[in-house]
Amino acid sequence: MRERYALKMSVLALVSFFAVPVMAAAPAEIAEAEYDEVMALEPDLDNGRSVYLTCAVCHRPEGWGSIDGAYPQIAGQLRTVIIKQLADIRARNRDNPLMYPFSVPRILGGSQSIADVAAYVATLPMTPHNGVGPGTDLELGEKLYQDNCV
Repeated sequence: MRERYALKMSVLALVSFFAVPVMAAAPAEIAEAEYDEVMALEPDLDNGRSVYLTCAVCHRPEGWGSIDGAYPQIAGQLRTVIIKQLADIRARNRDNPLMYPFSVPRILGGSQSIADVAAYVATLPMTPHNGVGPGTDLELGEKLYQDNCV
């Protein structure tokens, strides 16, 4: 029994020793590091067009999203904004359960893919017919903007 306890404690100490470096970086730090890495890369628009096929599933081929706003328009968005959002989502610095599976490196690709797709999205023309809501919950909209966007 005592040997089993000693073995468990040894394993726990070993796991803790190796887990500390992983836990040392906060999600915001991880996202910032990826953002900086991506910003240093030269984007390839042709590859960005290919990578965008993953995005087009929800944001539609032209990047205009859905009329009801469930999937936002990303066409014409600044590449720095796209890079920041993808880095935050991947690092779990921004909670977006619908977007997370599409942003992971296994699906979207690495830093170069982010650079490429962000540059491609920035070239897409914005829709001339942006949806306008009924304006019935402007106070909530202002609060969300103040809490999450400013």
